[in-house]
Amino acid sequence: MANCIGDSTVQTGLLALYAHPRLSAAIQAMHDHPAKSWSLEALAQQAAMSRTAFATAFKELSGWTPMQYLTWWRMQLAWHLLADGEPVAIVADKIGYQSEAAFSRAFKSEFKQTAGEVRRGARN
Repeated sequence: MANCIGDSTVQTGLLALYAHPRLSAAIQAMHDHPAKSWSLEALAQQAAMSRTAFATAFKELSGWTPMQYLTWWRMQLAWHLLADGEPVAIVADKIGYQSEAAFSRAFKSEFKQTAGEVRRGARN
C-alpha cells in the first residue's frame, strides 16, 4: 500500500497541504495557535515563503485561501468546544474572535445553526 502523504499521488486538497514541506508549517502554526491574529504575511513567514508564493501555492493545492482555511479550522474547533458545553463567549475567545457577535455570525454562516443551539444540544 502506498503512503499517500509521501507519495506524489496527493495532488490537491487538505492532504496536499499537510504533505507540502513548507505549507504544512503554516497549517501546524494555525492548529497550534488558532486564537492568534494571523495575517497572510505571518503565515507566509511560518512557511518560509513570500506572501504571493504562499497564497498561490495554498490556493492551488487546497482550493481555499489561507484565511478561508483558518476560518474553517476555527469553526471545527468551535463546534467541538460548544458540543462539550463551553459557553459561547469563551469559545469565541479561544478561537480568536474579538467579539461574541462576530463569532456567532461566522458560526451560523458556516453551519446554518447558531452556536447557542449547538451548545444547548450538548446539554440534552
